[in-house]
Amino acid sequence: MIFNKTLGREIPERWDVKKLRALVKSNKKKTEPNRNKRLIDLSVMPGGTMCLNRSNDGNAFETNMFEMQKFSLLFGSIRPYLKKSGFAPFDGLVAGTIHSFSPLCYTDWNFIALTLTSESIFDHAITSSKGTKMPVVSADELLDYHVAYSQEVIGNFNHILAFRDIIAKNIQENAQLAKLRDFLLPMLMNGQVSAG
Repeated sequence: MIFNKTLGREIPERWDVKKLRALVKSNKKKTEPNRNKRLIDLSVMPGGTMCLNRSNDGNAFETNMFEMQKFSLLFGSIRPYLKKSGFAPFDGLVAGTIHSFSPLCYTDWNFIALTLTSESIFDHAITSSKGTKMPVVSADELLDYHVAYSQEVIGNFNHILAFRDIIAKNIQENAQLAKLRDFLLPMLMNGQVSAG
């Protein structure tokens, strides 16, 4: 282990220190509202979990929308102390109040997802945000965050643990079950079907 001045702590000797901007690209392809697509905006992003299991209709807003690919990494820009960060479980739309990123290298996905949902990046976002009533962190400020990085270790970690596919599948299944419940429950309540 050696002490790294940038991080202010010890890291393994052969590891590098990189800014997040060296590992991700911002997704900024503007698009129009589309009621046939699902939208993730700050109102449906829960705090403190990477599992984004709610969405709005794609025409909930009229402007400032971007295309979103399944597994895009998302970070709420307004009030970062609410800790709204996660990944897209489906293709769709994302509101402009959410920063959307994709890893430059596929094998960095797990590492970046866990970094963007960590306490330390929220601390960085809070101290880097501008404004008092509704503080906002810019993508540039967020991507200035430094991480200890080993391509070999991070690649092995990504290969061993494929949690994104499991989480996305569970979110989709839960959404289908909720639709089925909402369809059947009124019929059960008024006697059109029986539980037995």
